[in-house]
Amino acid sequence: MKLQATYKSIKEGTHPDHLIKVGYCSLQYLLGYKSAFAYSKGHYGWNCDYYQFNVNGKYFVISTGYRPIGKDVNYKIVRYYEKKAKELTLGNTQGTLTKIMLDNLIEEFLYYAEGNHIPMGLEMEIEEASK
Repeated sequence: MKLQATYKSIKEGTHPDHLIKVGYCSLQYLLGYKSAFAYSKGHYGWNCDYYQFNVNGKYFVISTGYRPIGKDVNYKIVRYYEKKAKELTLGNTQGTLTKIMLDNLIEEFLYYAEGNHIPMGLEMEIEEASK
């Protein structure tokens, strides 16, 4: 069951570099088997869901929805990791292995979403995938 949270409470409890925002359904395959721990709503109804991750001792929150909050991530990076997750999800029938591989993709996505340097080879792959 999801908790209702305010924007303020999520912002206060999360480092600014670790609060990542993506649009509605932008990471549906990457986050597909994860459950949101909270959501926010406003005057117009539902705003966003929040997914939390602990990666190498760092606490991350991905906010996804109509009005998500947090740090913007380059859309090409979002598309690249979503495309890889879709290929994994649709092309693999081994559930446990797929979840492990998706967890690794989530960790990699968060590493680069945090602002860490993207190696040239990966940068070229991301650029090529966005065409």
